[in-house]
Amino acid sequence: RYHLALDVHVADEGGGGVGAKAAAASASGGMKEAFASYLAKHTEVEAIFVGTRRTDPHGGRLSKDGFDVTDGGWPRFMRVHPVIEWHYAEVWAVCLFSFFSCFREAVSVGRGG
Repeated sequence: RYHLALDVHVADEGGGGVGAKAAAASASGGMKEAFASYLAKHTEVEAIFVGTRRTDPHGGRLSKDGFDVTDGGWPRFMRVHPVIEWHYAEVWAVCLFSFFSCFREAVSVGRGG
């Protein structure tokens, strides 16, 4: 189960649903606030998987082993970077494969199979 969702862990200051919540998150701290909210509710969590790649901004300064404690000013947890060495094409290949696998399954279920 995926726990972290900005629309759950950020206050809906403007009332109006997920779009308003995302806008509020951007204006009031965004991911930093969402992580703090999540970790306050889930105190047993010590590490979180993130999708940073080496070619992303600041990705080049992350450790070679794929594990980094958050930077100062962020809620403290271990960041796990499972795709740190992946390239753009590899990310999209997995995304497309996953999408079409889900689509194929949905069609199969829709046909009674």
